[in-house]
Amino acid sequence: MRTQEIVAEACKLDWSSRLELVQTILKTMQPQELQAEHLWREEVLRRVAAHRSGLEPGIPAEEVLGHL
Repeated sequence: MRTQEIVAEACKLDWSSRLELVQTILKTMQPQELQAEHLWREEVLRRVAAHRSGLEPGIPAEEVLGHL
């Protein structure tokens, strides 16, 4: 079964079953993968704090999407 098929089937599950699936998959991840997730979470929080404090002003979506 391909990943896309698995995801499609998983999305049909109820909320609690999807949560259980995610938790099960996370338990199988290697420590370095979990570390990377932790580092990305810290980076997101740092960027949100910088934006909220005014240190990093936002860029309008129209401007960002205009470059795509």
